[in-house]
Amino acid sequence: MIWLKERLEIDAAGVVLVGEDGLTLAYPHPARAWSPTQGDPAQTFAALQRVEQEAPQKVRRPSVHAPTAGLLYGPTGVEGAREFVERTGAVAG
Repeated sequence: MIWLKERLEIDAAGVVLVGEDGLTLAYPHPARAWSPTQGDPAQTFAALQRVEQEAPQKVRRPSVHAPTAGLLYGPTGVEGAREFVERTGAVAG
């Protein structure tokens, strides 16, 4: 078995890569990097889907519901967004 000494920590504030030597690299929360109503809803949706794949419990947090629900109210529709929003509990089905 191989143990990796690097890890990703994802929370409402962002993503932190913790390296083997303790070095940390912080990134903004992927879902908050783009505003679904003012920016690029497709990028927001892609970021939220990545978060769901890597840490499904994180994408269901109330702090992530606003950008998730915002996918429904942006200037353009994003295919699959409604199902994602309902699945993650951002709005009632």
